[in-house]
Amino acid sequence: MPKNLRKMDKILKFKNLILFFCFLLLFGSCDDFLTETDPNKQTNETFWKTLNDADQGLIAVYNRFKDANLFGSDIQNWSDLTFPGYGNRTLTTNELYLHTYTNSTPRISQIWKALYNGIFRANQVIAGMNTVIYEENEKDRAQYILGQAYFFRGLFYFYLYNTYNNGSVPLRTTDNMNELYVGLSPATEIRKYFIQDLDSAYKLLPDNWRSSSKDLGRVTKGAAAAILGQTYLYEKDYAKAKVYFEDIINNQNYGNTNGYRLVDNISDNFNLAGELNDESILEICYSKNYLKDKNGGSEDGVSSNLARSLASPTVGGWGALIPSCWLEFAYREDPIDTTDIRNRYANGKLRRYSLRLAKSIACSQDTSSIAYGKKQYLTYSYAARQTSFFKKFTNWETSGVTSEDHLLSQSGINARVIRLADIYLLYAECLIEGGTNDNGVNEALKYINRIRHRSALQLLGMNDTGEFTAAGYDNNVYTAESLMEHIKWKERPMELSIEGFCTRHIDLRRWGNVKERFELLSQQAYGFSPFVYKDGNLTVTRWTGVLTKLNPPLPNDYVTEFSKAAQSYTEDSDYFPIPSSEETSNPYLYK
Repeated sequence: MPKNLRKMDKILKFKNLILFFCFLLLFGSCDDFLTETDPNKQTNETFWKTLNDADQGLIAVYNRFKDANLFGSDIQNWSDLTFPGYGNRTLTTNELYLHTYTNSTPRISQIWKALYNGIFRANQVIAGMNTVIYEENEKDRAQYILGQAYFFRGLFYFYLYNTYNNGSVPLRTTDNMNELYVGLSPATEIRKYFIQDLDSAYKLLPDNWRSSSKDLGRVTKGAAAAILGQTYLYEKDYAKAKVYFEDIINNQNYGNTNGYRLVDNISDNFNLAGELNDESILEICYSKNYLKDKNGGSEDGVSSNLARSLASPTVGGWGALIPSCWLEFAYREDPIDTTDIRNRYANGKLRRYSLRLAKSIACSQDTSSIAYGKKQYLTYSYAARQTSFFKKFTNWETSGVTSEDHLLSQSGINARVIRLADIYLLYAECLIEGGTNDNGVNEALKYINRIRHRSALQLLGMNDTGEFTAAGYDNNVYTAESLMEHIKWKERPMELSIEGFCTRHIDLRRWGNVKERFELLSQQAYGFSPFVYKDGNLTVTRWTGVLTKLNPPLPNDYVTEFSKAAQSYTEDSDYFPIPSSEETSNPYLYK
């Protein structure tokens, strides 16, 4: 072999030897290489190690609770309390208000997604707690973390059960939470599951967070009791519901001091100053002091845009939601207690409208009330037949705030989801067993009158009765049936308007005859007349500022409400349908 060829042969052998060793190194260590953990990627096995890790996961669950799709303004249009304003009293294409929604309606899909996202995160915390290691002295903290996760999973399923597909929805648990597709479960199974979660939360959660100010706002045993009570009441199991409501009413370990109590000023249930007060049972905490570069209502922000959504355009709001005509009249016609000194001004003149109206809505004819530092008739234009606006959850009384536009949609007002006044009214229903038991009337009147007395309203029943013997009463004799009618069409809508998650729609459905309700409301015609008020040398005129009831013969220019809802409403409208996005992406849904 020539010398140069021998040299080339040696070089090739050397190269092959190098390649052989490389091959051994590569594939000999293949097992280790392929199973190497990516240090930049967290897994269930690597993340859930300590209670601090679990608490971080829990914060993600709370973040879903504040989702603007669940407690924003639009979901309120699914009832009889509102009109989707946006600058006009008569024209709207809002599908929830018109009850023309389908499974393709975006809001239906958004709410569904938010609830299941929350369930997934709660499942992660519950599963993760199986690997968390903690000391004996941390046992209570571990129990509270698990209790909060069970509460929210139960709450989210409670919402799904009461709003979608007659309660039949996919059941995602810790066992199948990572599966892409899960079929529908019967409503009875969903109900059983979330009751178990809420029972677990009721046993694990603390009565209060008094000893830890940094934890104020977290859920408590009282919140679990409230949802359990609602669940049994909705099924007309009054005896079981009473057990939980009585626990809430009588347990001195709940609340901030010695049990839950009605706060003196009803406005403290909707404003910044009264957050996390003694009446609050379940509350969503917001703040405008952090993450100021994030828009209110955004998933990664901590502030709310609800205030700007509700406020009038004249104060920088969007006017997305205004009181329905009948609700405005209910507030205006609610009689005040003329014997109560709170209903008299310093000059002795009697208030025209109730304190509850003044703190809940801005009505053009309420000329004594202030909003954003000015008299309401100067603050609001009451244009385009918008004769009132919601004041609840807006910054109308916050010092230094002159408009919602000033806040750039970043409101820090907490959303009160459940409060004691709600429980009082639900308990009153139990006492009269939904309007069938006259024996419970006097006791039910006690709790209703506590709510009314707080706002200096005329009380129900005969003079010199009940807890407030010096107050003014309407001197009507109530039966269980007539008192239930008052609760349905007066007390609950005025006290609790636009509060909670679909509260009013669920109320209407469980009471029955929803279509008849819309038909009744659609028969009343309304007109609009000028509002004229003289303030010293200033004369204020709002051309369509006063809402009036009309009787036949009707003029050409009148409006009715809920006419389309009355036409469109069927039994299928009682619940949202399964979203089309779920149907198209989940091949196991109906299997």
